[in-house]
Order: sequence, then structure tokens, then C-alpha cells
Amino acid sequence: MQTVGIIGTGVMGRSIALRVLQHGFDVRLFDSNPEAIALAAAWVETHGGAAPAIATSLADLAGRDLLIEAVVENRAVKRRVLGNLAAANPSALIATNTSSLSIGELAESVSDAGRFCGLHFCHPIELCPLVEIVPCPTTSEATLRRAEAFVQRLEMQPLPT
Repeated sequence: MQTVGIIGTGVMGRSIALRVLQHGFDVRLFDSNPEAIALAAAWVETHGGAAPAIATSLADLAGRDLLIEAVVENRAVKRRVLGNLAAANPSALIATNTSSLSIGELAESVSDAGRFCGLHFCHPIELCPLVEIVPCPTTSEATLRRAEAFVQRLEMQPLPT
């Protein structure tokens, strides 16, 4: 796994992007608000990361190995984003950073939900090295192994739930 797309550039999205960039991944950011992307990219650079690539549409995330959804904690918004990501990226591992919504319910939006799981980064990422790996009933063992390897490569502690 080498390429990561991060959707949502608020506090969690940009913090995840920084950590991922610092560990050698090719990162592309997307947000529906172009100003938010610019602010997040500048924040990442001022906090010691390389400049992340910017996606101007979800289609620009095609071919990424991993897509991490970190949009607003709203069920309808997350379901719409996850469905669009899955349709545009038939082989990517897709993860949500949700902390409060049902992973099983969100998985219903993802075609081939075997490639979907939760990757819940705790805030602040730089001080809390735990990442919960949350399966849904259809998450494959291969997906869980890939998610765990990704978290370990970030020099963080995977916490299977």
C-alpha cells in the first residue's frame, strides 16, 4: 500500500494526512470546499509535512490503494461519500474515521463491503498512538490485515475491536 486518499480536510482529515505523509505515503486530499483543502494543505506543510496533492473531484482519487473518509459526523453525508468512493474505486480499501456511527450501517453504502472497515484515529493523533480497527460483519480478513499493516507503518498501535 503506497497511495492514500483522504476525504474531508477538517481537524481529523488534515491530521491524518500529516501523519501519513510523514511516513512516506503518496497522499491526495479532497474536500467539497476548495478553501478548506487549501487551508488543510497549508496546515500540513507548516506542521512538518510535505505538500499533499490536491484532488478537485472524487474521480481524482481513482487508483488509490486506501481511501479514508473523514467528513462531518453526519450519517447521510458519510453514506453518500462512501457510496461514491466505492463506485469510483472498485479495488481500494475504504475506511471511515467515524467515532460514533455504526460501521455496519455505513458498510451498506459500499459495494463489496468486504473491503470496508473503520480506522478510528484518536485526537490528537500526535499524542495518541492508538487506531481502532473496526470491522463490520462483512469485512474480510484480508482487509483487516491490510488495515493493521497500514497502522503499523504509521508507527501507531492498531487496536482491533
